[in-house]
Amino acid sequence: RTRTRMKELCPFTAAVTLSASAVVAFTLYARSTGGVKRLVTRFLVKAVKVVAAGKVAAETEALMSKMKDDIVGNKDWGLGFTELPPKGVRPAELIQVMEQWAASDDVNWSKGQASGCVYHGGKDLTKVLAKSFELFALTNPLHPDLFPAVRKMESEVVAMTCSLFGGETTCGTTTSGGTESILMSILAHREYFKTKGITEPELIMPLTAHAAFEKACFYFGVKLVPCAVDQKTFKADLNDMRRKINSNTILLVASAPNFAQGIMDPVEEIAQLALGRKGGAGPIGVHVDCCLGSLVIALAEKNGLKLPRFDFRVKGVTSLSCDIHKYGFAPKGCSVIMYHSRELRQHQYFVSPLWTGGIYATPTLPGSRSGALVAGAWAAMVSMGRDGYMEAASKILKTAQRIKASVQSNPDLRILGDPKLMVVCFTSDTLPIHNIADQLAKSGWNLNTVQHPPAIHIAVTLLHTAEETCVKFMNDVNEAVRKVKSIPASEYKPGMSAQIYGAAETLSANPEEISQLARGFVDILFEPQTR
Repeated sequence: RTRTRMKELCPFTAAVTLSASAVVAFTLYARSTGGVKRLVTRFLVKAVKVVAAGKVAAETEALMSKMKDDIVGNKDWGLGFTELPPKGVRPAELIQVMEQWAASDDVNWSKGQASGCVYHGGKDLTKVLAKSFELFALTNPLHPDLFPAVRKMESEVVAMTCSLFGGETTCGTTTSGGTESILMSILAHREYFKTKGITEPELIMPLTAHAAFEKACFYFGVKLVPCAVDQKTFKADLNDMRRKINSNTILLVASAPNFAQGIMDPVEEIAQLALGRKGGAGPIGVHVDCCLGSLVIALAEKNGLKLPRFDFRVKGVTSLSCDIHKYGFAPKGCSVIMYHSRELRQHQYFVSPLWTGGIYATPTLPGSRSGALVAGAWAAMVSMGRDGYMEAASKILKTAQRIKASVQSNPDLRILGDPKLMVVCFTSDTLPIHNIADQLAKSGWNLNTVQHPPAIHIAVTLLHTAEETCVKFMNDVNEAVRKVKSIPASEYKPGMSAQIYGAAETLSANPEEISQLARGFVDILFEPQTR
């Protein structure tokens, strides 16, 4: 029944998650104004109920109008424009205002109270990244003749990353993040298998794989075939994956680890399934998503952690993604997509040989790109070095296991699966888990609330490895459980997480209606403030 329900949820899970994620993102931005947080929550919950009841047209329009008023608001930001100012703002004034905005944008991340999000936060490395931005702010990798140093640094970022994931012929490119890395992999496999005669490509991914795979299939016209996961281990169900392979399958997906529960899929076994297809288009491609695992999983074995093989040492793995802007501590906008061969990598390139502006060729989606991001990634990797990354990974892994043990010791909590890396995901069989999440939010924690099944997760970063931060989290989790237990369910006033996900789990409406509401909400985020 669980698998059937998950399949039913697939078409609109992304829409509901999008709405919730957008609310959470805005809430972080406006945390200093608690009224906005409460209003956004109330309106989202009301929106969900409106859609669930099938009352869309007039009520939804009025609701969206009210949401716009309260989200955009009338706060005095000091500066605000919908047209270019006739004269430029003086640099001193501009910097002063932005400093005020930055100071008000405090969501306790610097205290280590955010799950993931900021992966290093050290002042010394931040200074190095800031200086690299200053030095290369005007550069563009699209012009290697003008900026040879940027070309050099980019090639070395790729080479250093490839060296951590095995394989003798491994190659790759940088991208703007994990989503683009995944998009590039699916594009490359689609184009490669097109040369093998597959014109109606299909991709099989576990339900726990990242939503970016769904996005890529949407963009590139690839049929998405969801694969069940074991509800105890949260690993891909190999039997279900095997049943769904056919002559049109171009790619099998594995996570190392997945986002929600932090569980590694059985990469070696999935690769065997891919190699098992004979004749026709030949073996199927296998993509391993290490975007979250990043350099922590790359160095886990060297840190003494025994894990099943997951990288290019596994025969059959054809591509792998790794976010350098996570546990590589590079600035946001830095990922690497890797391939087992240059032939496959070339299928992600775009080339226009007859363009009137000259021969045009780019490795990834953008044309012009920021050389400052490349410089920041290179500076982070060289500044940290292997030993620095080893030390950081060791601290993160030990802290995650310490938190895991603490959660396991609480009889009202249950760890989902058996996470070995940086993510600790837990639920409760005795208490509403979203109420616990709300209590943790009141203690200043910004954690990830996941669904199907409902749970909370923390992605441990270097900031969490500070003794006082780790101890505070463990204590606050236990205190949150105690508080929820002490309040009768009939008297408990649900907070943001409980309201959003509690309402979402009761949905029975048309998925397109929910999607339309979500799109409208995202539109609001781009509405400028007018006075």
